[in-house]
Parts: sequence; C-alpha cells; structure tokens
Amino acid sequence: TPLHYAAASGHTKVASRLYGKGAAKDARNIDMRTPLHLAAEQGHPVLTKFLLSKGADVEARDKYGWSPLHYAAAKGKKSVAEQLLTKGAMEDAR
Repeated sequence: TPLHYAAASGHTKVASRLYGKGAAKDARNIDMRTPLHLAAEQGHPVLTKFLLSKGADVEARDKYGWSPLHYAAAKGKKSVAEQLLTKGAMEDAR
C-alpha cells in the first residue's frame, strides 16, 4: 500500500496524510508485514513513533512469525527497538 512505501522510506508527513485519508495502520502486504514492520526494519524512529501513536499493533506477526521488534533487532535499529519495547513489545518473543 502507499502507507507501506511511506513507512519503508521514512516519510512521516506522507504517512500522516495517508492515515488522515483513511489508510489502514495495520494493512498487510504480500508478506503479511504492516507499515510498522517496515518502519522498524529501516530504522525510522519518527515514523515508528507516529504509527505507534495511532495504535499500530506492536505485536503484529508477518508470514515468517516475526514482529516489528524482530526486524529492528536484526538490523541493529536500537532506538526503534527501544520504542517498541516501551510500547509493550515482548522482549522474549520467538
């Protein structure tokens, strides 16, 4: 979705506009990943904060069983991982 592209690219203003026009914050792509998965993987803390403030599912799992925290940790995105943990991401998720 366009929101997925905005999330992956770190375009918070675009994401905000899309959300304001009715974009689903937890929409799934072909891999069952949400915009939060993509923002976390790419290490976009401002966009991650925006999605979390709109109630994005911090524990959403993709088709591989990975949550946004898995991606942030795997890519070394510490500030994003900390945001996810603060919002209740399970630190012992498998």
